[in-house]
Amino acid sequence: MHDYKFTPQYFISHFSSLPRHEIEEIICVLCDIDQIRILVNPDLALSESCFKMISQALAQRSAGVPLSYITHSRSFYGRDFYVDSSVLIPRPESEHMVDLALATISQCTTESVRVTDLGTGSGNLIITMLLECDHLYPPPSFYGYDISPDALAVARKNARIHGVSDAVSFQESDLFASLVKQEQDIAETVPDTHIILANLPYVDIETKHDLLSTKDSCELVHEPEIALWSSDAGLSHYKRLISQLKTISPHLANQQITCLMEIDPLQETSLVAYIFSIFPSASVTFHKDYRTMIRVCAFTIVLH
Repeated sequence: MHDYKFTPQYFISHFSSLPRHEIEEIICVLCDIDQIRILVNPDLALSESCFKMISQALAQRSAGVPLSYITHSRSFYGRDFYVDSSVLIPRPESEHMVDLALATISQCTTESVRVTDLGTGSGNLIITMLLECDHLYPPPSFYGYDISPDALAVARKNARIHGVSDAVSFQESDLFASLVKQEQDIAETVPDTHIILANLPYVDIETKHDLLSTKDSCELVHEPEIALWSSDAGLSHYKRLISQLKTISPHLANQQITCLMEIDPLQETSLVAYIFSIFPSASVTFHKDYRTMIRVCAFTIVLH
């Protein structure tokens, strides 16, 4: 008879504050056990090393560490992506940006298309775009920019996992800052159509204390601050992006740019006013997420 402590049932009983499915997922991932085996036999004998790993992981989960950081996995658009604490955990709401970008590409009448993901994080957006566009010829070019070297390491790892390392270029840059400094390179690599995905920090930093004190947002404290918070009512990063586009626009002649930005619903009015102040002729639309809340601002400019 094995020691009762070395079974899935022990953890289910002693960590009853956690959802059972989370406990089972942690056991399966850390000990490489098929979930069916646990369902059929909750008294399955576990090794001492597994017991120690699971105990530590469940203690972390009980302390609010997100499940995805413990299992190092998050599903996005039907695919699993590696994540750790250096990147924001992909949200289902962001899948709508992929839908909108794919719809934009499907309407393109030009052959030269570039897709750029600013603040790429885990690379989930740009890698998903690449995989969803694998039937197109000629294929678009794909770029992912991030200011964090650690985040870029995660993005490159995901590109390897999904077998697309050679098809996407990841670069360290503060938004388009690297392009602003490379005017000659811009002129030589201008596509006819440029789609920009920007899931930048947009949570108002002034709300940080109140937000982190709520039970529903307790996991945010474990995610990278650089990927969450922004000043100026949460619009500082987006305003810098729009200003950078204005700076490099003289080198982007004859290009159509569509920029998709994930936002807070309360930012709609302020953001559209800022866009028109920089690009008066822009076409701006807002799109709702799966919860019918405004989540994406899309604006298109045609440069001549």
